[in-house]
Amino acid sequence: MTTTTPPAPLSPLEELAYAHRPPQLTVLADLVQMLSGVPAVTQLLVRGSLATGTADRLSDVDLVVAVQDERLPVLMASLDAVMSTEFGALLPGWRDGELKRSAHHRCSEGQRRPLPECGSRESCADGG
Repeated sequence: MTTTTPPAPLSPLEELAYAHRPPQLTVLADLVQMLSGVPAVTQLLVRGSLATGTADRLSDVDLVVAVQDERLPVLMASLDAVMSTEFGALLPGWRDGELKRSAHHRCSEGQRRPLPECGSRESCADGG
């Protein structure tokens, strides 16, 4: 785990800011360090209040993890276990991009299908 010792030397104002930084930054640093060593991970992106500098003690950690397509199932199968054992996560993570919603739409038959299976967007009830 990442240490919480401030870098030296700091001005009095920097010391105050460091003392009151969100504790999630330490968790984020540990996550980035761990995920950076995973060969399947291609990119990491911090979003939300930690990215904008508006985080407080109740903020969550919004971290987008880009993974090579062929390695995604293996990574997803182990992710919750790693998060709970290594980082103390109590609930499963939210997986925004796992379903790849943008590649699907509702066809005239009311079924969600990948675009190539349905055909043209004009034949669909919602226009794509």
